[in-house]
Amino acid sequence: MKRSAHLSILTVLALATALATAAVVGVADAQKRGGVLRVGNLGEPPALDAHWTTASITETLTNHIYEGLYSLDSGARPIPMLAESHTVGKDGLTYTFKLRQGIKFHNGKEMTSEDVVASLTRWGKQSSYGKALFAQVAEFRAVDKYTVQMQLKEKSAIVLISLAVPNNFGAIYPKEIAEKFPPEQKVTEYVGTGPFKLAEWKPDQYIRMVRFDDYKSRNEPPNGYGGGKTAYVDEIRWVPVPEVATRVAQVETGELEFADDLNLDAYDRLKKNPNVKTIVSKPYYWLVAVFNKKEGLMTNQKLRQAWQAAIDIEPIMKNVAGGHSEFYRMDNSLAPVEITTWHTKPRSSPGCPGTSTIARRRRSSCRKRATRRSPSAS
Repeated sequence: MKRSAHLSILTVLALATALATAAVVGVADAQKRGGVLRVGNLGEPPALDAHWTTASITETLTNHIYEGLYSLDSGARPIPMLAESHTVGKDGLTYTFKLRQGIKFHNGKEMTSEDVVASLTRWGKQSSYGKALFAQVAEFRAVDKYTVQMQLKEKSAIVLISLAVPNNFGAIYPKEIAEKFPPEQKVTEYVGTGPFKLAEWKPDQYIRMVRFDDYKSRNEPPNGYGGGKTAYVDEIRWVPVPEVATRVAQVETGELEFADDLNLDAYDRLKKNPNVKTIVSKPYYWLVAVFNKKEGLMTNQKLRQAWQAAIDIEPIMKNVAGGHSEFYRMDNSLAPVEITTWHTKPRSSPGCPGTSTIARRRRSSCRKRATRRSPSAS
């Protein structure tokens, strides 16, 4: 059986990103600039190329460095990010996007339509969401310096949501980088438009990001993954701490200001600690399990039905074309929760936890793997 969900473990996420949005934390007004934010996460990312992988840790990290045309608000609805606005033709097939002007990449170059076309074309050949969208695209081109146009083959309801999803997302890179690295090859030059830029990556030690002082924030208040972003801290230092017990202990002692992916058993313990703040937030996804009906144990229908009944999940797709896969969605009562925690008495981070950022929730590994499969996959 091939499973896309770790059904025996409901993970507690102790920080989806290192920077909780001001709207969530509710402390932005009291913050001062400066300091180093130390974040304990699961380990090393497979890449810092947002187009290349659905890995949750890559999602979290890259959402600080890069941005897309759209993002998700607090209700998981698409809202503009690098796009200023868009219009849809009367036939429903032509999407015209106006870009924000004066947006700078970390290398000082201004973002234009050429960068957007090169980046999304690459994304459309590699990302799970990009492939789904671009299968419906007849043409994608630059109209002028700050306008791009997408011509669809048929009407589609997934255009904006595909551009807004934060996992494996349509990050905008400089044209020269997007064209230098083929879609199947990891980008190794990390240049985006986000509020933080990569300063140093020492594998198995830390990833260091520093505030991008030329970042041009949107004027709206923080809203989910979007809206205005203010980076209060000078630096985020992402520290790989594979052992969950160690992450819990280090956030309690103040060695870390944030801890990520803690187990459920840690919640009561952390909640009682006067120096630790916990926030429980609902995920924006369903857990999905994919059965291999082509070979192995799950070719047995009765076994599949017994498994379904045992863990109380509902099917969302059965008898898929080709008969090779079934998808099941876990009942909402079994959905994992996230706990955001930070140490309220940091020893070396005077600006913590006062930050504002892009992503504040992480997609679980079960969802990550499920998105890699097409309905007819085995």
